[in-house]
Amino acid sequence: MIWHPAAMAVWLMEVTAWLVYLGAAWRLLRVLSLWNPGSNEPQQLWCERALELTRFQGGWVAALLMGVFLVLVVGISNLWPRLVPGAMCGTGVLQAMGPPGTQTLLYRGLTLMVLYCWYVVARIDGCRPESVLALLQGRLLLMAMPFMALGSWTLSQALSALTSQAPVSCCAVLYAQVAETGWGRILMAGFISPRGWIAVTLAGSALVAFWGTVMWRFAVAGRLFTWLSAGLVAVWLATAFTGLKVGIAPYVYEVLRHPCPWCFFLVEHDAIGFAIYGAMAVVVCEAMAGLVAASAGRRYAVLAVPARRRSQQAGRNVLLSAGLFLLLIATPVVLWRVRFGGWID
Repeated sequence: MIWHPAAMAVWLMEVTAWLVYLGAAWRLLRVLSLWNPGSNEPQQLWCERALELTRFQGGWVAALLMGVFLVLVVGISNLWPRLVPGAMCGTGVLQAMGPPGTQTLLYRGLTLMVLYCWYVVARIDGCRPESVLALLQGRLLLMAMPFMALGSWTLSQALSALTSQAPVSCCAVLYAQVAETGWGRILMAGFISPRGWIAVTLAGSALVAFWGTVMWRFAVAGRLFTWLSAGLVAVWLATAFTGLKVGIAPYVYEVLRHPCPWCFFLVEHDAIGFAIYGAMAVVVCEAMAGLVAASAGRRYAVLAVPARRRSQQAGRNVLLSAGLFLLLIATPVVLWRVRFGGWID
């Protein structure tokens, strides 16, 4: 294990998040069993106060885990490669960590997604004094526990495997993965060129921005529309990630055929990856927020107005984030074309 200050900061925030979360979870177990809406008994008043406290604690847990995720990304992409022999970016660090490295990021992402859904539900429910979504709030917050536990376990394995003795080979692993995957075979066969991936990514992002505009201006909340929206975002996420690696990366790295998702975070490339992937994350989170708000508005008439308002806010945020993503990925391509008068093929 490398005892780097960033790794120690990760563990400090991780342990603190668990201490806060366990206190909130223990309180929630009592609230869920005693909750009696409409009652004026002291027991119900205690439950309402306890629920307010768990909202506050849940916000701190989400903030701490977001801090863990960000420090992990910074450490993997910029800090720890210089400590692992042969590592030039996050790809080499993840190779040194083994499968637990990727699993940690996945579980942390799932945990934050669940907590964001909980946050959206809590904010919508807080607009009315009845707290009709109190039980759903508690269950969502408790549902984050298994993902948190898996994330902590894989984090301990990943950081334990990170040493300065075992050399790695960034590029060898990267190109081997490209050659062995189905996407690699498709690209090498020439069915979709890098320029084609740029066009697909730009068109998909424009479509997502248009969908955000529709949500914002018209607040469409039908069940079919919301699930089609979720499918659109899922397909866009997969195509945008591939388009970034295959089509956009050469214009950012100024190197032909280097489909590495981690090099976007390097300081030598202006750390543009934080803005690009951050915009993608906001699109996904706000798409979920729109789904949650639309579902709450359909099921509880008393929450129709705040749910509609939150759905419109989600659409506006999707529009802004997709627009920022479009600007960030189109700029290096356009600048290259202006400077050199051609494309990287």
